[in-house]
Amino acid sequence: IYLCGFSGRKLDKLRRLINSGGGVRFNQLNEDVTHVIVGDYEDDLRQFWSKSSHRPHVVGAKWLLECFSKGYILPEEPYIHTNYQPAGIPVSDQPAHQTVVLEKSSTFSKKDFAPNEKLQQADEDLLAQYVNNDSTVVEAIEPEVGPYSDSTQVEPCDDSTHISVQAEDQSSVSHCLLDGSAVPEEGLFSQKSFLVLGFSIENECNIVNIIREHAGKIVSLPSRIVADYAVVPLLGCEVEAAVGDVVTNTWLVTCIEYQTLVDPKSNPLFTPVSVMSGMTPLKDCVISFSQCVGAERDSLVFLASHLGASVQEFFVRKSSAKKGMLASTHLIVKEPIGSKYEAAKKWSLPAVTISWLLETARMGKRADESHFLVDSAPKQ
Repeated sequence: IYLCGFSGRKLDKLRRLINSGGGVRFNQLNEDVTHVIVGDYEDDLRQFWSKSSHRPHVVGAKWLLECFSKGYILPEEPYIHTNYQPAGIPVSDQPAHQTVVLEKSSTFSKKDFAPNEKLQQADEDLLAQYVNNDSTVVEAIEPEVGPYSDSTQVEPCDDSTHISVQAEDQSSVSHCLLDGSAVPEEGLFSQKSFLVLGFSIENECNIVNIIREHAGKIVSLPSRIVADYAVVPLLGCEVEAAVGDVVTNTWLVTCIEYQTLVDPKSNPLFTPVSVMSGMTPLKDCVISFSQCVGAERDSLVFLASHLGASVQEFFVRKSSAKKGMLASTHLIVKEPIGSKYEAAKKWSLPAVTISWLLETARMGKRADESHFLVDSAPKQ
């Protein structure tokens, strides 16, 4: 799923709905996207539509909300955006996400995407039924920069592309109902084999299908084949089979986002994160992130929340009950630059590296911020 044209609380709530429902969230439009949930008009959707032959379902937020209301996936057709109405009959021998032929609209205007206030309020009311209306994530003052900015994210946290990072009972892929399409011979994961362990059945099947769509081979247990990779949740799970590398779904999503096979050692989130079980050392902390995007950011938000922190986009000095904001206590940042970093300096709040969060998780108690200040961190 790709979210387009949402911001603030509504964006956060939609992200969390998708995460809790096991959806895979993408930070950019590509041929793996099966659904685009559109809010306000955005250029990237129009450009993708004009250049690509791939036709995902383009629906309003109401489709997602009513899927949750019913407890199962509803047909998309009644919710298709008016500019993306089907122009053909489903083709039965194609993959499910390519079965509806959608016509290109040669003209788009702002009014086509202008939010209807009554419908918008109805959507907000429905969102409130499924997502706790707290202030842990609010609209960003300083938008993050990068090829996959927050304005185009859906994400895991658990926040893009995100598949739930919490460990589940291990299972084999035999129960996954794979679509009828053949595994392509060439692709991102061609000649690579994968074990998928530790996820819920639904999330496991999503991951299996994503790997297959990129030409990867799935290994089922028991097997004498030594898989190149075992894909596990961010917090890890037991891997009893012999494999080349144990990687997280954060690694998998990052590979797909950047369309390259990333070195698992290049980021500590690409391998299971060591966490002291049952500890919430950050329960009194209000954390904001800067310079982190995509699957990396999603995973960091999840980890901070798992450790008890409140995570919010706003970096603020004082609490505001009216605006639903908490006074920030920490900024996690990669480099000593940017308006959030400057604010942290001005307000004498710690601006620390990602390593501080990882060390806190490992020890089960809050790491000493003075050892992880971004000002004194070696340049990467």
